[in-house]
Amino acid sequence: MPSISEEEAQAAGALSDAWMEHRAQELDLVIEAADDVTLQLDIDSGEAAERCKKGLVLLKSLDAALPEDAKILDLGKTPVTRTSKNGNVHVTIKLRRPLDPVERIALQACLGSDPDRELLSLFGAWNGKQQPIVLFRPKESEEITSGYSIRFD
Repeated sequence: MPSISEEEAQAAGALSDAWMEHRAQELDLVIEAADDVTLQLDIDSGEAAERCKKGLVLLKSLDAALPEDAKILDLGKTPVTRTSKNGNVHVTIKLRRPLDPVERIALQACLGSDPDRELLSLFGAWNGKQQPIVLFRPKESEEITSGYSIRFD
């Protein structure tokens, strides 16, 4: 029987709800699960932030070309940016209509979210996890209102 590495075992364990709850408690974090009309991006570098901004401009243009009932972006709701546990940025984007988890994970990856996180989310979705898209954030995480921000305009 082939063995798996410690890293692979940790990744598989990270998919269980019990492991996530334990980890959040251990680190004094809150687990924020995404519903079917929410994108959650974990932006962990300046390069990822630029990718996010450029990707949103393109997504907004593509979305504008769709028929009204097919549009996905809710342009009336500004994306919310918050600090993450390690000083990076979490971006939450509300959608106009529901998308399945794999579609949301694909969009998140295209918009510059942490690729390892998106791979874990995708694996969770493939394995029937009810809420495969989650962010761990500090309990006292504050919205970023100046400096770094993501906007549709």
